[in-house]
Amino acid sequence: MSLERPEWLDDRFLFTCLQNGSVHESFNVKEVNITSVVPPGNNFGGCLWRVHVKYQENGLENAQSLSLVVKKPTEIESMKEAYGQFTMVEPTFYKSFMPQAYKISPNINFAPKTYVSTVSDVIILEDLKACGYLMADRCRMLDFDHCRLYVVAAATFHAVSVAIHKIQPLLVESLGVEKTFSNDPGPAVLIKRYNLIGMRILADKMELLEEYKRYSNILRNSASGVWNLAVEALKPNASLNALHQGDPWTPNMMFKYDSLEKVIDIKLLDFQQLRYSSPVNDLVFFLWTSAIHDVRESKLEDLYQIYCETLNEKLEEFGCTERLTCGQLLENVKILSPFALLMCAVFYPVLTSERLLNPNALMSEDDSVVRNEFEAYYDKEFCEYILPRVLRQIKAAGIFDYVIGKIQAQC
Repeated sequence: MSLERPEWLDDRFLFTCLQNGSVHESFNVKEVNITSVVPPGNNFGGCLWRVHVKYQENGLENAQSLSLVVKKPTEIESMKEAYGQFTMVEPTFYKSFMPQAYKISPNINFAPKTYVSTVSDVIILEDLKACGYLMADRCRMLDFDHCRLYVVAAATFHAVSVAIHKIQPLLVESLGVEKTFSNDPGPAVLIKRYNLIGMRILADKMELLEEYKRYSNILRNSASGVWNLAVEALKPNASLNALHQGDPWTPNMMFKYDSLEKVIDIKLLDFQQLRYSSPVNDLVFFLWTSAIHDVRESKLEDLYQIYCETLNEKLEEFGCTERLTCGQLLENVKILSPFALLMCAVFYPVLTSERLLNPNALMSEDDSVVRNEFEAYYDKEFCEYILPRVLRQIKAAGIFDYVIGKIQAQC
C-alpha cells in the first residue's frame, strides 16, 4: 500500500538525487510511489521508506525508473530522547567516512551505494531489494554460511576504519563516541535502566533451574556490577581499536542468494550506533543475538579464525601495520563476557521474538512498566526450550565464571 508522501520529499529533492552530483543531467519526475521498507519490529532507530521513481531524462523518449531507500531519524519519542543527539552520525558516516573508504580501496563494498540528499539528516540509499538482496528472518537467526559472510564484511569495515583513522582521526573517533553503554548522565540512563532490569529478570528465571540456581543471587544483586564491567570492556583498549557497527543484529544486514538459494553476498546496514573501540565488540554482539544455536555451540573458533585472518589481510592491503592475533582476539572475547551476558539477558529474548517490541515501554522511567515488557518475552516456550540451551552456551563459553569472578574480586 502506498504511503503519504512527506512534504520535504518533493520533486526538487528527487531531482537533485537523480542528478547525484552531475549538474549537467536534467530529469523530469513523472510518478512517485512510497511504501514501507521493513515490517514492524525490525527497525526502531529510523523511518525507512522505499521510493519508486519514474522519471524521464531530457533528450530521451522513454521513461526510466529507479528504486531508492530513504531514511530519516526516528519519530518514536522514547528513541528520540535516547538517541536524538546522535542523529547526524549515520549521515556523516555515508557522506564523509565512506568516500574516504572508497579512496583507500575501490573494492570496498560492505555498505550500500548512496545518493545526494538535500536534507541534512536524510540518507538516500540504493534499494538493495531491487538488486536481489533479502533480509533474513531475525527469529530463525543465521547459520554458519551467513555468519561467515558477516565476519568477512565486518573485518573489511574494521580494517578500513583503521586506515581512515590515520588520515582523519577526529572523524573516526567522533563517529564512534559511546552512545549506549555509559554511566554519564543523560539519555544513556534509560538504556542502563532496562539493562539492569533485564539482567535481574534473567537471574529470576535462572533461580528456577537447578543447574544455574547458584549463579542467580549474585547476578541479581550485582546487576549494576555486570553493567559497569560491560561499560569498561567496551572502551578503547591497547591492542587494536576500530570503528564498528555497534549493533550488528540480523535486520541490520541483507543477503544475496544464487539460483540454488545459497547465500553469496552481504551488505551491512544501519550505522547509527557506531563505536570506536575493540572491533571484537561487534563479533560478540552479533554472535549472541543473531547466530543459530549450532554456531555458538560448535563454530565459534572457526568464525574467530576467519575474522582474524581477513582483518589482518585487509590491514596489510590498506597499508596498515597493525595486526590482531588470535590470542588477542580470544582475550578480548573473554573481557567482553559481561557484555555477552547482557546481550543474552536483554537483547536475545527481544530481538529473536515474533512479538512486536514496544520501545516506549522499554525506555519507560517506571521500572514496573519495563519489567512487565521484558517478562512478556520470557513465555513458556522461551523458558522451557530456548533459555536452557542459551544458558548452557553461556556456561560453556566461561561467561558465568568470568563475570562472577570479577564481581567477587570487587567485593
